[in-house]
Amino acid sequence: MLRRWVTNAPGRTVRYTFRLAVRWVRVTMRVSRLGADWHSRLKLLALVALMPLRDRLVGPQATSVRLRYRGRDVNWMLGPKSDASVLDQVLVRNEYAHTPIDDPRVILDLGAHAGISLLYFRGAYPAARVIGIEPDPVTSQRLRRNAGQLEGVEVHELALADRDEEVRFFSAEQGWASSLEGDGRPVPVRGRTLDTLLDDLGLREVDLLKVDIEGSEFALIESQRLADIGVIIGELHDRGSSGRRARFFSALHRFDLNVRGGIGEHTTFLATRRSRAAPYP
Repeated sequence: MLRRWVTNAPGRTVRYTFRLAVRWVRVTMRVSRLGADWHSRLKLLALVALMPLRDRLVGPQATSVRLRYRGRDVNWMLGPKSDASVLDQVLVRNEYAHTPIDDPRVILDLGAHAGISLLYFRGAYPAARVIGIEPDPVTSQRLRRNAGQLEGVEVHELALADRDEEVRFFSAEQGWASSLEGDGRPVPVRGRTLDTLLDDLGLREVDLLKVDIEGSEFALIESQRLADIGVIIGELHDRGSSGRRARFFSALHRFDLNVRGGIGEHTTFLATRRSRAAPYP
């Protein structure tokens, strides 16, 4: 009964606030287990627990913690609470674990954030060339610091766009909300189409393309080189528009699609080129 009372809480109520607090406690406990030793786990526990309050009162602060993942120890730079949420999603709850590909040679990560997904891909596919793309100039500082510890990983600061020119980018306090369609004061960043990006990187094919770019994924469907992508996994931010969503997925007609979530919801998708098709649990 208590669980139902918390789960069904309407927004902007004490119950809803309590629900968010309970959820964050769970995130804190899970993420703290990624610490490399007892001291790191204790530091991570305290840091993550206080992130929501710290971000609200003084703003995000970059803090180094020692993580252990798949036997690899890294000194990881964490910023706002969204960094901890991504740790939970990717390394604890294994958001990308069901990708139907065994031995990718090239992994392109669009929206690499602070590098957590790169750490996952480096551990899961040690022989692959892993490339991270992140446009946010603030988040990119942590990304370069973190990815520098990962052998065979390269990062580039630019935005996927529908044209090859400088574009306006809106950097949010919570890095995972930064986008080309945001609010606030814009900053100029390099924009590249997918076709140009693949050419610049010297890529004939991409075995695995991960996409989490807050609405810019619609630039993907303008590409002439979708047939050179084996698997696409990521998120679709359709802004509640059924027309945009339908147009996006119809453009992936060469792929078998598995989609979770509806209009206005958090939509994740897996697109597998038909020659590689496999079940998505």
